[in-house]
Amino acid sequence: MPEPTPLTTRPLTEGEYNAAWHAAEGAAGEEGADPGTILHAVLNRLGIAWPGAEAQPAVEEQCTASWPTFTLQRWNWPTNAWKTHGTYGSERGEGNAYFAVASERASQTGPIRLLKDGVPVLADDPAAYYDA
Repeated sequence: MPEPTPLTTRPLTEGEYNAAWHAAEGAAGEEGADPGTILHAVLNRLGIAWPGAEAQPAVEEQCTASWPTFTLQRWNWPTNAWKTHGTYGSERGEGNAYFAVASERASQTGPIRLLKDGVPVLADDPAAYYDA
């Protein structure tokens, strides 16, 4: 798979900005909707500066900073400690982490726990698991 091309940003021209403003205004379709708020949120998320705006951070910086990291761990019986079995941290990280949890549960590999940014969101009790 080829490496992704780094995204570059540039300010919109006045014409591009006006066209985008009118598109957002027409698409909002709600009374009181503010096309500026909509347009600026979209442009900011894409890392595109509008005329007169300060430079926006790169899209990659925005994306990587906004996603939590999920860590799947299995109980290692011989060492009596949790061992990391997978780390998930992208826009699909949460879905992938919960899919991995479901797979581990279906495979009955032993006690597992899932951490979200280091905080457990689900955890089996190893003692109860093996005593059952």
